Amino acid sequence: MTLTLEDGREMLCSLVVGMSPEAFSVESDIGVDDPDAENGYRYLLEIPEALADSLDEFIPLIDHQLDQLVEAAPRLLRELRAGTPKA
Repeated sequence: MTLTLEDGREMLCSLVVGMSPEAFSVESDIGVDDPDAENGYRYLLEIPEALADSLDEFIPLIDHQLDQLVEAAPRLLRELRAGTPKA
């Protein structure tokens, strides 16, 4: 999900799922456009990749990472709007 800030920057919340013959994977992050950052993007929250061997194990991992994003996103958005991102 992308949120456009009043100053034109974008805050991106992402949850990426993957599947291979060996495992399911999920990783998430929240970041913002930042012209001062090396690659023009600064991570505000990075949730490490989690792996599961079965779909029954995988669904709770997705739920957990989604909960973390939902919990962090409003606070980070408020901080960006106020000009005080803490990352």
